[in-house]
Amino acid sequence: MENTAHERDQINWACSAQNSELLPKPKTAKSVKASKEAAAKAIKARVSPMFEKYYAEHGRPVRK
Repeated sequence: MENTAHERDQINWACSAQNSELLPKPKTAKSVKASKEAAAKAIKARVSPMFEKYYAEHGRPVRK
């Protein structure tokens, strides 16, 4: 939601200045992939310690 608001502000500024260089850049497949990979790394960094602590206390689950 914050990104959408920021893009809206950029569009408003660009329109008021009549300068297309101020408009947000279109997202490419490469930038989308990079942002998804960065998000996955951030989530893994936050969640992994919780699982490691659980595994240390209770052991790893065993498939039956």
